[in-house]
Amino acid sequence: MLRVRSAAPLTPAQEAALLYVGAVARARSHAVLEAGSLLARVAALDAAPAALWATLRWVRDRAPLVVHVSGPVLRLVLASGEYKNRFEVFGHCGQRERVEDALFNSAYAGAAPADRVRYGSLNFVNDPAGVASAISYGAHHLVLSDAARVRATFANADTFGTTSLATCETYAHVLAQYNDAELAAALAVGASLGGGAASPPVASSAVIGQYKEFQLHGKMDLARDVAALHLHASDPLDGAFVAAWRARWPAHRVLRVGGAAGGAAPA
Repeated sequence: MLRVRSAAPLTPAQEAALLYVGAVARARSHAVLEAGSLLARVAALDAAPAALWATLRWVRDRAPLVVHVSGPVLRLVLASGEYKNRFEVFGHCGQRERVEDALFNSAYAGAAPADRVRYGSLNFVNDPAGVASAISYGAHHLVLSDAARVRATFANADTFGTTSLATCETYAHVLAQYNDAELAAALAVGASLGGGAASPPVASSAVIGQYKEFQLHGKMDLARDVAALHLHASDPLDGAFVAAWRARWPAHRVLRVGGAAGGAAPA
């Protein structure tokens, strides 16, 4: 069972959702590893078992959790100091409520809008520009801190299309749902880290077909739960915005990404 070790206060509904996913995910993850099917795919991709274990540690401990946002949304976040979920912004959504009931064993039935989850993507290739297949939500992205990771649950795709979830500690069954190109890209990161690399390699997220959705349980505290803001060159935000963001959240790294030279540079 997942041990909820969050610094954030959790409501009974949020804790119940995390514990439910943790219990189911532990059984499914162990079953995939015991069956040997994932290890067989790893071998077929000419990767060593050690790369698989290192990849699972990468997801557990370090793979970036990103929330893609547009420029207008970032300005609202700066003004309000909050990142709100869709229920807070748009109100009742019966279809999404039914999806979340199926995902979380109805833990959020009747929950206040602010208590429901927020969504993002797992950037398992460590692309500084974020996850290309999630850019419809906005070119910029927030990078979450380690404080948020233990409160996240994970899917292989948008959860309108799947109900199989993982935690950062029990992820093998979701990794097994990656296509071969995605799995090979994830294993490349694991192999590099397992081989002693001090920093994870950087690769293009174009290899990711459907973004790997995560659900963040509990309020997103911008000071506690966000480590960095990556601003994409395709949607410029001026120096005044950057200065105001840094003044409000001085611990955040603010980087510009998506330029002609690639990579990331301080804003």
